[in-house]
Amino acid sequence: MEQLKPPIPFLFEGNISTTWQTWKEEFNHFMIATESDTKTDKVKASILLTCIGNKGRQIFKTFSFPPETTNPALNEIIAQFDAYCNPRKNTTILRNKFFTYKQSNDQSFIDFVTELKRFSEDCEFNTLKDSLIKDIIICGVTDNKLRERMLREPDINLEKAIRLGQAAEETKRHVKELNSVLDHNISKVDKHNRFSSQRHNNSNLIKNCKYCSQTHSKGKCPAYGKECTNCHKRNHFAKVCLSSRKSIDEINKYNEEFSEDSDFVIDTISREVIKNDFNINVCNEINDLFEFDLDELDITCDKEKSYFINSISSESWFADIITNGKNVSYKLDTGAQVNIIPKNIIKQFDIKPKLKRATEKLTAYNGSNIAVMGKCILRLFHNNTKYNILFFVVDIDTSPILGLKTCDHLQLVKLCLQIQNPRTCSDIVEEFSDCFGEIGCLKNIYRIETDPDVKPVINSPRKIPHALNEKLKLELQRMEKLHIIEKIEKPTDWLNSLVIVEKPNGKLRICLDPRSLNKAIKTTLSNAYCRKHYSKNV
Repeated sequence: MEQLKPPIPFLFEGNISTTWQTWKEEFNHFMIATESDTKTDKVKASILLTCIGNKGRQIFKTFSFPPETTNPALNEIIAQFDAYCNPRKNTTILRNKFFTYKQSNDQSFIDFVTELKRFSEDCEFNTLKDSLIKDIIICGVTDNKLRERMLREPDINLEKAIRLGQAAEETKRHVKELNSVLDHNISKVDKHNRFSSQRHNNSNLIKNCKYCSQTHSKGKCPAYGKECTNCHKRNHFAKVCLSSRKSIDEINKYNEEFSEDSDFVIDTISREVIKNDFNINVCNEINDLFEFDLDELDITCDKEKSYFINSISSESWFADIITNGKNVSYKLDTGAQVNIIPKNIIKQFDIKPKLKRATEKLTAYNGSNIAVMGKCILRLFHNNTKYNILFFVVDIDTSPILGLKTCDHLQLVKLCLQIQNPRTCSDIVEEFSDCFGEIGCLKNIYRIETDPDVKPVINSPRKIPHALNEKLKLELQRMEKLHIIEKIEKPTDWLNSLVIVEKPNGKLRICLDPRSLNKAIKTTLSNAYCRKHYSKNV
């Protein structure tokens, strides 16, 4: 019994009020198991101070005992540590925690009851403790049917409430297991039936139909009789249409097909220009509607250019800008080529802009089309300067977006191609000299123990490309001079394959493939550490 390990030193960290009680119970069990509880008080006190650790011994020196006490007894020392680890309790807070505690969805019933009993220990309920625990169980369980069953019991007590809760939980578990078995059997039958039916119908299926791009039975193409919204011909859909261009009238009809109740998600917007002179027509329409001169617009469309998006930033930047007299938070998206504002933001403006039907096509970065309600001019006030900016209005729940041109025009973002740093490489090496010049090696010698029942493995040498033979030879010689590796010219039980990795700078990285050896290494703390480094370094 003397070989029993004592409890680990107590850590005076975190919730020491709870952890001290646990450690004290473990120490008492150790004293009884080793029969140390029959020894003198002086010996028992010494055992406690030995087990409690350095921090505990320092705290012990701060304790005060009666002047006539030269060697305090074990129970006196423990009483001092109790007072240190258990400061004055706030009964009101502890009771509030008890009365507001409820069972969580992933918590079992017995764990819920155990936590309630633990909370009640410090609440000083006295004779009312069991009755109050019973009440909180009934009020706090997540199973409503169990709560109703408990409330129907005329003289329910804590023991009966626990018995009903355990029975209900066990019943639910059995029902779940039974349902899983039934579902498994039903799915097997259904799968067999579907497989038999599928073998019969596969011969009548048309996959990737050139008229609708879908899979359907012969003679049941969903595109039959339908008009293409691209070329206005019949019997095919627009997504498989072979026409290469769209007219302005066709785009107008395309936009009319969208309703204000359509739901879309915008991540990043691109703009597609359909014809070379299309942007000029757009700007002329805006000029007629808003009574602005073309030169008065701060952001205009570029002629003979198509807009698409290939990448966006992974993080979002926002800027608050006064718009039509209201502060609006815009997302700065340099991957977007147009400005977007939701309809719900427009409704909040005191000065409502006039809306013009838009004929442009907006496309999200994933290629999906976005319905546009219209376009308008908004007055932005930034850095004591007024701007008239063109926005597209959408009926989706998203942040207002300022595209690349507007961000650059308002000087919200700046292109930075190079960062100038006067410090040279030698300056950095000199300042952090302790990080350079040393080869990463283990500080001590580690002995790897292998399982004698595992048969040693001699792996065959792998073929080395002829072009790398000279590089490999020079690298091995260099590593040998640096005492990273050493020659073994005598027989050995284990032989691992060589793995060569060519670095981007043309040099070689020498590695081993110790998978066979790893299976034989005994798992200890030092061996696990050594195996980790042995697997990655030579």
